[in-house]
Amino acid sequence: KLPRGNSAQRWVIVEPPRIPAESDKNSESAFEARATEFVQRLLAAKVSGAEAIIVPRPFNDENGLMRANGMPTDMLLPWRTTATMLGGGQFLGQMQLPSGSENRIFLRGDGQVVMVVWNHDPTRETLYLGDHVQIIDLLGRAQDASRRGHEQEIVVGPTPIFVVGLHEAVTRWRMSEIGRASC
Repeated sequence: KLPRGNSAQRWVIVEPPRIPAESDKNSESAFEARATEFVQRLLAAKVSGAEAIIVPRPFNDENGLMRANGMPTDMLLPWRTTATMLGGGQFLGQMQLPSGSENRIFLRGDGQVVMVVWNHDPTRETLYLGDHVQIIDLLGRAQDASRRGHEQEIVVGPTPIFVVGLHEAVTRWRMSEIGRASC
């Protein structure tokens, strides 16, 4: 996060990736690639301390959240889910996960701790994060995290997912382990 030299708010413009050619438009892998890129852009803006993230032309056929005729595009739900999960949240940092998945952790205004997690290779992360952990995909679908004893088992892949309900003290302790592990 960049230091602030004045009281001006930091607003960032984030555009969704362009809609692919007609032949690729409906493939699930094309959607996941675009959604992943879009959420990564939104995450980068949030981590940099943006108070507002603006989609400049939300109604357009090239890369809008909605088409010019008002119909939603496939990027509307990933945007909505990301905005719902991270809106008003403060970036806390990241933690070292057992299988090395990338993650960013946020504290929302309602006190809820949210982790966004992804990994280039499909893997499972098994660790204790709290008693009431849920996983939310980019389309906003929620499911309880799988239990393995007292720990949660989270299936992670290239497409980011949101893990909510993390215990704040446990999360901060795990985040502090990054600094100690590299000493």
